[in-house]
Amino acid sequence: MLNAYAVIIEDYSSKELSSGIEKMIDEKATVIPDESKAYPNAVGERFHIALPSDKGKSMPEIHRLIFNLKNWIRGTHHKVSGELLQSYLDEYFYKFNRRNCMEAVPKGILRAMLKHPWLPFKIAVAA
Repeated sequence: MLNAYAVIIEDYSSKELSSGIEKMIDEKATVIPDESKAYPNAVGERFHIALPSDKGKSMPEIHRLIFNLKNWIRGTHHKVSGELLQSYLDEYFYKFNRRNCMEAVPKGILRAMLKHPWLPFKIAVAA
């Protein structure tokens, strides 16, 4: 099952890509970028396989994911501000990564409730 994440970076330099890769990708994961010259330095010692882009045809999943993200923003939120963009991305990918395990959600909520002591509503709302 595919899990996806996104982090905002300032530009497409090796330094910015490297910070995004460090935050989001496990050290043991295989990185599969296109053949951009920025990736070899950004990926560093991680195992990676560079694929020719062929105008996006070699990576249809990522293009479908971006298309769906853009449609979700346009359809649900209409537009987003730059200062809140990371929060919107976090919400979208949280939902995306859990889309195939909806039957586990109630169990997860119950499990979380059992781990924490009872909290009066007034205190919970005030927090």
